Amino acid sequence: MGVSTNACLAYGIDLGEEPDWFDLADQLLGEDHGWDIDRDKAEIVAGLGLEIDTHCSGDYPMYIVHAPGTNRCANRGYPQKIDPASTFMEVSQELRLALKRVAKAAGIEAEPAWLLYSMWC
Repeated sequence: MGVSTNACLAYGIDLGEEPDWFDLADQLLGEDHGWDIDRDKAEIVAGLGLEIDTHCSGDYPMYIVHAPGTNRCANRGYPQKIDPASTFMEVSQELRLALKRVAKAAGIEAEPAWLLYSMWC
């Protein structure tokens, strides 16, 4: 059995280790959200136009919330060409504000940025 490490790049914020998903849902969706742990975590940020990706490892995932269309990944052994003009696209003010809202709800003092991260699977 092999081990693979992937490299990813996205514009977003790092939530770090497992956040309190219920609290995050309360803050972002309102207290009558109906979200529960058996549902997809991505539903919590989808209404803000954002997506979730994992990093670190499959056994101990950490989370990146990012603007859609900014996520680029290269699997181990398969280099990917990146066109800086299209990869580092301008992220709308609306999405930057949505990312800041998620950071605030998660209690993170971070500005959205281009993040390079890895996933060990």
